[in-house]
Amino acid sequence: MRHSLTCQSSKAIRNIAKVLATRSKLKVAIPNYYEDHGTQPQNLLVSLPRVLGPNYRLTAENALEDLLNTQGETYNRIWESYLALRQYIQKHGGPPVPYPTMQRVLQRCTPNWASTRKLVVRVLPQPGMWKRLDTAVHSHRLRTVLSHMRESGQTPTISDYNYVLQYMAAAGHVRGASALLKEIDATEGVKPSAKTMKHVLQACVFLLEIEFSPQDRNLATAEATNLAYEVIRRVTDQNIDLSRQIVELVLRIVKEDGRVEQCERILRAVCAFDINKPDRMPEEFAKRLKEADESNEPLPKPLPISTSMFTTMMVLYGRCGDISKMITLFEVLTNPYPLPSNLPSPSSDWWDNEEEYDVPNPVVQTPLKHRPEYIWEPPKASPNSATFAFLLRYLSWAGQRVLCEHYMLIAEEYDKAETLVINKYLQPFRMQIEK
Repeated sequence: MRHSLTCQSSKAIRNIAKVLATRSKLKVAIPNYYEDHGTQPQNLLVSLPRVLGPNYRLTAENALEDLLNTQGETYNRIWESYLALRQYIQKHGGPPVPYPTMQRVLQRCTPNWASTRKLVVRVLPQPGMWKRLDTAVHSHRLRTVLSHMRESGQTPTISDYNYVLQYMAAAGHVRGASALLKEIDATEGVKPSAKTMKHVLQACVFLLEIEFSPQDRNLATAEATNLAYEVIRRVTDQNIDLSRQIVELVLRIVKEDGRVEQCERILRAVCAFDINKPDRMPEEFAKRLKEADESNEPLPKPLPISTSMFTTMMVLYGRCGDISKMITLFEVLTNPYPLPSNLPSPSSDWWDNEEEYDVPNPVVQTPLKHRPEYIWEPPKASPNSATFAFLLRYLSWAGQRVLCEHYMLIAEEYDKAETLVINKYLQPFRMQIEK
């Protein structure tokens, strides 16, 4: 006997509606954004969700908003819900998906950065996989959302493009990053920023440094290197501010080519550090300083040498077999040349002691005599475990046993000092636990 719907509970009504609802599968054609590279994402089959109520669009929009507002919701469910809403709009018409909603979908329709990096590290050694990263890491979804933004009359902002480039950098997707950079150049009113260039360089660095299929190594390295040097040229021509991250990435890229002189030139011009004259301001930086002073522009400040830059240069000298420069770099950055304020007075007996080092030419800290407020100090840097690991590796390969023993002792001293610092910070928490 068929019961009347008026006597059923709300749960029974929902169940009957689900049975009668239509689940039609529609094909969604994704445009080919990589015609130049011969790759194309596969068409997707997406199931329209079971929607209830007379206003199907409102129900689909609410379902998508609920998924976006749910913390930890899977990216596949968000993507399918978004495509279902798009399918309904294409079939029945109506206003496009709101731009803020598309921005949220852009950031939630793919795996996070860490998951993408783990996936790529696992699958990239497979032959030819680096050419198929577009479908392997779902980056075509991001390009699809950007296309929908333009179709709705909205121009994606540089922040939207930077998010997509950041995702491609996590996967080392050099071809996708190159195509997106061209798209940014072709978009009116959108200009690449320093963060844009940083993400493109990150993609190149990841592809250059990771180990993958030997038969693909030469071609992948050539593409990544060409794109990286094109970005470096653009950064120089467009006078984009050189942040610490960009300089670190540039050094890592140049390191792969073994261009020692170019790396040293970058350090002289940006960080005011010359390994051949560590106690003097390099001529390249002094020229920048003089030009800024004559044109009444803000005086440039040397970029501090980070641990990453320090380690990169150590690896570069070690690969080239220049052990003397590698040791010099370590010593002058970890033990900077003494400043005039740290030296004894000229009348002190320190200068007459044969056991002490003589410093006939102290460091000149005021390169501009009429600007005594501008003070320059010799650069310094702090090593980490990777720095010592590379140092000991190249010393051992060079057969320098005595130096290996010496720097192993120094590494132990650094480790003990770091342990004391960590214990100092943890002491308040330990006292709270004991109470």
